[in-house]
This record gives sequence, structure tokens and C-alpha cells, in this order.
Amino acid sequence: MSVGVGIEQFGFFATLILAFVFCLAYLGVGLRVLREDSMGNKVTQFYGYSVCLVAIIAIMVSIGSLAGALMEWGDPLHASDYGGYPARSLASFETYKMDSLNPPYGGPQSSGPRYTPDDETFRRMYEAARSDRIQSVRARVRRTIVTNGLIILFSAVLFGIHWRWLRRESAFK
Repeated sequence: MSVGVGIEQFGFFATLILAFVFCLAYLGVGLRVLREDSMGNKVTQFYGYSVCLVAIIAIMVSIGSLAGALMEWGDPLHASDYGGYPARSLASFETYKMDSLNPPYGGPQSSGPRYTPDDETFRRMYEAARSDRIQSVRARVRRTIVTNGLIILFSAVLFGIHWRWLRRESAFK
């Protein structure tokens, strides 16, 4: 049994690993700075800059997710599938009919299908599947836009508060 990793999952994991390495390097530099003489000011600066860094990383990841969601919004029939099996192609009625009569995920069939619907029934099935696919992708995109929009907003507020606080702290010192 082989586990395939799509390009989207690879991009996500590569970003995650890069962010983890970057955070380790940042913590290493922070610990080195904290070992120096004036502890109180260094700790507050390290905390403030750390919050700002995390906020920027959250904004960047959310913007990437928003970009993918907007691409899916524009073409919901070709959006990536999150199901456990390959979906029937909805690119055209003919490909849908072909996939329905000869499913690629069904394995070898020992006997022919017992019931084969006529073209009118297939057309209704195609329209229903197409409509369902568009609605489900649009619902997923709306959820992604709302959640990532809230993350961007919350991160921007955190960044702004801590950046102003750091500027005020450095002005008094």
C-alpha cells in the first residue's frame, strides 16, 4: 500500500518544515541575546518581536490558503478533491457517463452492470452531481475565506498592538 502525497500536501509540509527551522533559528538567536547583560529589557523585546514574528507567519500562511481558495472558487469543477476515492469527472456529460459505466476505482467487474440508465436519466444524474460539487466546493471556499480572514485580522491586530508597544518601550529606554 503506497501513500501518495499530492503537490498541495507537499507545499503545506514544506512550508511547515521551513517555518519550524526558521523558528528554531530564531529561538537560538533569542537565547543567545538573553544571555547578555541587561535581562529585563531583552526579555520584553524578545517577547514582543516573537509575537510579531508569529503574527507575520500566520498572515503569510493564511494568505496562501486564501489564494488557493480563490482559485477553487473560480473553477469549482476542477477543485482538488478531499474524498477518499477518485470522484467522477464532471468536465462533461460524456466523461461523467463513461466514469459511471466504467468506474476507475471499482476494480475488475466479473459481470456487466445490472441496470444501465438511459441518457435522460444520466443527464439528470450528471446535473445533480455537478450542482452538488459546485455547492460543496463553494461552501468549503466560504469557510476557508472566513476562517483565514479572521486569522489575518486577529494576527494583524496582535502585530499592531505589539509593534506599537515595542516602539513605545524603545522610546523610553
